[in-house]
Amino acid sequence: MSKIHVKCYLFPDDVEPVAAELDSVGEIRRFQLSAEHKDLYRALLRMLLIIYRDYFTLAEELRCFWLDEEDELVGFSADREMRYGLEQSRKLSVEAESDLLLVNNSLDGDSFGSGASPDHNDTFIFRIYVARNKQAKSGKRRDSSRSRSRKEARKSAAVSSKADAEKAAATKVWFN
Repeated sequence: MSKIHVKCYLFPDDVEPVAAELDSVGEIRRFQLSAEHKDLYRALLRMLLIIYRDYFTLAEELRCFWLDEEDELVGFSADREMRYGLEQSRKLSVEAESDLLLVNNSLDGDSFGSGASPDHNDTFIFRIYVARNKQAKSGKRRDSSRSRSRKEARKSAAVSSKADAEKAAATKVWFN
């Protein structure tokens, strides 16, 4: 079974998740995911909710990113986006490893490409960056605010229809 090695960087709540703030990352965790998951993104969310259980209670609270070739954080929120980020990160890692190997070989006086490279699938680490989704509310508060807004909407609709009825009655009286 193929494994994906993940290194996860958690942004503190008071830091905006941008590449310029990578030095501000508060906590780093490492773990593995099975590459065999049908929905790799859901598997990642489940793992993040387990390892950061003191920080997050709902998957909607999480914002995930990967770092692209232009050193920009690219968000992902679906399996397809995560797999694309994983593929691009792997390509960037292979390119960087090849460049390093060429430099080492030329410093050693070897011809290009003569050095042995370890199996990249065993050494590749998918680096992700996680931040709190500030629009999401946590568990119970979210449900109570949702039910409160539904009640307010019903009251508003009742007041509105009552006002409309009064206006209609006043118009009727005035025109009769």
